[in-house]
Amino acid sequence: MLVGALVVLALLGGLVKLTGGGEDQAATAKPSAGAEPTEESAEKVKPSPTSTALRRTDREVMFLFTVKQRVKDADDAELVKLGWSICKALDDGGSLAQVATSGVEAFGLETSAYVAGAAIVSLCPRHKAKIPS
Repeated sequence: MLVGALVVLALLGGLVKLTGGGEDQAATAKPSAGAEPTEESAEKVKPSPTSTALRRTDREVMFLFTVKQRVKDADDAELVKLGWSICKALDDGGSLAQVATSGVEAFGLETSAYVAGAAIVSLCPRHKAKIPS
C-alpha cells in the first residue's frame, strides 16, 4: 500500500523536474541579443528577489488544475483547504507517508498520494526534497 503511494509521489517528482521545479520561467527570462531594452523591459529583466515566486492564488490554481485531473467532482475550496493542510502537516514534522495516506478514506490510496504530491509541488515546494525522484 505504501509502495503504491511512493510510486505516485516519485512520478510527481519527475513532473517537478520536467516543469522547472515550480519556478516562474517568464520572470527570469533574458532579453534577446538584438532587442534594445526599454524602460518597461528593463524592469522585467531585473526581477526583485521575490518576483520569481508564484503568488498564493497562482499556486492554488496550479494545485486545483492538477488535482482536478483525478478528483473531478470535489469542491474547489475544500480541495485547496486540504492542500494547505498537507503543507501544514509537513511543516509540523509529519512524514511523507503520513500525508500521502491521510486521504485514503475519501480518495483511495493512489489518489490520496497524488493529491499530497500535487500539494507539495504546487503549494509548498519547500518540501519537494521529500518526494522520491
